[in-house]
Amino acid sequence: MRIVVLSLLVALVSAAPAQAATDGVITGRIVNETTGKPAAGAEVILGGADENGSRRIRRSVAADADGRYRFGDLPSGADWLYVIDAVFDGGRFPGSPFTFPRRDEPRLQTSLKVWNTSTDPQAILVTRDAMFVLPSENSVGVVESVTVLNHGRLAYVGRGGEDGSAETTFGFGLPAGAGQVAIQDASFDVPELVATDFGFGITVALPPGKSTFTYSYQVPADGATYVLSKTALYPTADLLVFAGDPLSLDSDRMRESGTEVVGGKVYRRWVAPGMVDAGDTVLIQAVAEAEMAWLPFAIGAGVLLALISAAYLFMRRRPRTAEVTPKESRDDLIAEIASLDLAYETGGVQKQEWESRRERLKSQLVDLEKT
Repeated sequence: MRIVVLSLLVALVSAAPAQAATDGVITGRIVNETTGKPAAGAEVILGGADENGSRRIRRSVAADADGRYRFGDLPSGADWLYVIDAVFDGGRFPGSPFTFPRRDEPRLQTSLKVWNTSTDPQAILVTRDAMFVLPSENSVGVVESVTVLNHGRLAYVGRGGEDGSAETTFGFGLPAGAGQVAIQDASFDVPELVATDFGFGITVALPPGKSTFTYSYQVPADGATYVLSKTALYPTADLLVFAGDPLSLDSDRMRESGTEVVGGKVYRRWVAPGMVDAGDTVLIQAVAEAEMAWLPFAIGAGVLLALISAAYLFMRRRPRTAEVTPKESRDDLIAEIASLDLAYETGGVQKQEWESRRERLKSQLVDLEKT
């Protein structure tokens, strides 16, 4: 995983250069997706390390007027892994890790995309936040999958860290006491996690469109319960919790809504009817309905979390059964809200009309969720 590799690369500034120059050459072009033009002047950062991290490279160049960049004299062996990121308009945009195909083909073409940036949280909507919970010996393991819609034209860089810096771009809320946080899967590379007073954050810009993140953590026992309460950092359209036996949920907003079969095991499902607004705290406690002592604890917490992750990813990728859809579905309403917010952001809708229409659409969404 890139997050492991980049743990070796975070100290590249002070690292010694590679022991011997070779013939590897990386060239590429960087484009500003907001304007469709070359991102002239963008800082392009190359990081590299051999497989055991004993040799490391860090270099940076500014893209020329045509958005092009070049790095030469690079080790081209298969034991070297590289990554190229870009810094543009106050945001960091990650590339994907790569190696040279073969030593006898030491030239590689790459490309990068960047956007102009925004700090306006009105552009952000969490369309789905699902928590998958299973008990361990003295804690519960949670795998949380979050789908985020940036419905603006600009990349979002606006969430500050606990020290007030702008380095942390997008935040994720966690229950109090949560630990052992790890990214399991994401729609783009996440090189660094930063602890915050609300949970954790990432340090790369959130591009326009849909992004997905799946991460795991553990919550310790508080007596006979496990407190999973969390505060929404952004408006959340669909909040769900799936709990494995013998857990049941006690919540001020979550309602039990049937079961879900994943990998042959039955999980009870809870949903929060309607939209959860930014700043709302949803009180959630997982309670064991039977004694936990009989549960098989032969597997460690790390293996348990891996199993939860595999089960949840299996559930996400299953084809859904056909459903009768109302004339205006939940996704239609979310899309209308996103379109309305974009029109307001670009000046196409006045504030009074925006507030009125947005409140009406949110009421429709709440009524739809109740049915």
